[in-house]
Amino acid sequence: MSDLTVQAPLEEPARQEYFMEMAKKQVTQLSRELGRPLTCCINTFGCPIV
Repeated sequence: MSDLTVQAPLEEPARQEYFMEMAKKQVTQLSRELGRPLTCCINTFGCPIV
């Protein structure tokens, strides 16, 4: 998995980029372990509340 010993940056957007990179690494590793690409399906109904 990702290296959790490295502290996340405190400033945005570097903090967001840090967590996105960690998520990418975890998805890639899980995909390799399963031997297939991971997929996602999102169904929405109606209008979003703004």
